[in-house]
Amino acid sequence: MGSFCDLDWSVNPHWNPHFINLPVHPITNGVREFSVDDEWYYHMRFVDRMKGVTPILSDLPPPETLRPPDGERSGNEAVRKVVANGERQHVAWAYELPIADVVSGSLAHTIM
Repeated sequence: MGSFCDLDWSVNPHWNPHFINLPVHPITNGVREFSVDDEWYYHMRFVDRMKGVTPILSDLPPPETLRPPDGERSGNEAVRKVVANGERQHVAWAYELPIADVVSGSLAHTIM
């Protein structure tokens, strides 16, 4: 999967990101820039150095997504800092499994 939502780290507010400058990737073939108001999880925990991860949908969440008091999924000092620093957040991504995991059978466990 390449990432996960971690309590007291990741947040899941409703907001309206604007997905522009989509990467060239088979997933984005034929996809145009768009925006949609939804519950978008961000500030995710990714694999080390994001190895094998290709961000697909990213945007900078507006400060109002962090208005609620800190909580398991509503905010924390770390997420407030990255948003204040203007770091775009990845809300969709592709993950390429290391070939060793595919060969060893981990792929079947991931899919199940």
